[in-house]
Amino acid sequence: MRPRPPSVHTRLAWLAVAACVLGLLCASSVSTAAPAQTLMSLPDNAVGAPAATVPVSLTAAPATGLLSLDARIEFNPAIINAVSVTKTAISQSMSLTTNLATPGVAIISLFGAQPLSGSGAILTISFLVTGASNQVTPMTLVYALINEGSIPTTLDSGVFTVCGSCSDGNPCTTDSCVPGVGCVNAPDPSSLPAETTGLRVTTPQPSSVVWTAQPAGTRFDMVSGVLADLRPQSGVAAGQCLANDLLTSSYSDVRPRPAAGSGVYYIVRSQNGCGSSTYGSNSSGLPRVPTAGCP
Repeated sequence: MRPRPPSVHTRLAWLAVAACVLGLLCASSVSTAAPAQTLMSLPDNAVGAPAATVPVSLTAAPATGLLSLDARIEFNPAIINAVSVTKTAISQSMSLTTNLATPGVAIISLFGAQPLSGSGAILTISFLVTGASNQVTPMTLVYALINEGSIPTTLDSGVFTVCGSCSDGNPCTTDSCVPGVGCVNAPDPSSLPAETTGLRVTTPQPSSVVWTAQPAGTRFDMVSGVLADLRPQSGVAAGQCLANDLLTSSYSDVRPRPAAGSGVYYIVRSQNGCGSSTYGSNSSGLPRVPTAGCP
């Protein structure tokens, strides 16, 4: 039987061995490690006011080994439009060409003679905000080919949110721009009045009820009930509004004194233009809620 000729792989192995013997090539393996994968990303928290020009970074992690980059980014031109692309410190030695002629599209080519190293922003894209507050557009990385695809990439597209002045003129809210949402005006807990403290009662008749003063403009509501109701009624549920919207931190209770062996209690809450405090908390830490509290 005629012997089968050596395979292509066998002949290549013989050539590698021969080259090593001749001092031309010596290596423990003729295989080549796969190139590292690069994450190409745009930010999710890019924010700008109407008519502003906002820089947005295109980052590579890592950028090591990058000799060329061909990328396409798409976005809603009614909200933002790319007006320029510039190099960063990492990519300064490379050449850059762009095509921004089509609204909503940025086509970018970056290339050089020496590969990049490190990680971080490799390009800065400046966007003119053409939309109105609370509009949101994705910034979609359609493709980003590194070294003509020889280095694999993972694409992480971004989001641009338009926020002008988020102030609603309401001192009771916090005003912020939330990326991906727009302006948010949420109730501000710190704008509510503090709980009433320092409550004390003096006798004789009429009983004088006083408590710690609060800033000007604060009003107070007072609820009173019978001490005997506290336990069977599970707290202050049976309390009744005694005084509403008091402008001072004191009250004179002209009701008849309770009978011997009985008594009354008082609880007070504070109010301002943003809302009310509670009437305090019970022993379980829950707010006291009288059923017939003040309006």
